[in-house]
Amino acid sequence: MLESLARCPGLADLEFARFLLVQETHAHGHYWGFCHSIEIAAILVAEHRRVQDVWLLWEAVHRSFDTLGIMPHRIVYAAGVEHTLQYVADSDHPRRDLLLEDLRRMADTTDEQVARLLADRRRHHASGR
Repeated sequence: MLESLARCPGLADLEFARFLLVQETHAHGHYWGFCHSIEIAAILVAEHRRVQDVWLLWEAVHRSFDTLGIMPHRIVYAAGVEHTLQYVADSDHPRRDLLLEDLRRMADTTDEQVARLLADRRRHHASGR
């Protein structure tokens, strides 16, 4: 289903995309290996560029050793670099400091790089490769 959604033009329904990402994140915590379905679900959420989704995206990236090594970390900046940094810094989320540390390691990231990443990864998954 996720591959079909990746091939559809336009944005996926945000609530459905969030639901799929939560399911994929949960599933990736129960087995070794990496399936691109979690990246597709993350892209479908990230394309909406909602800053509050930073926690879902970050959790997906950090779900396992495999997702940490394969998922594009810059996806957490989908809502914009400055906006995301400010949102996380102002948050009282229990993992705020861990996420801020990750964001600081990507200090050279630009909004243009994130936009290109999302477009490139969507195009890649839409092509069925």
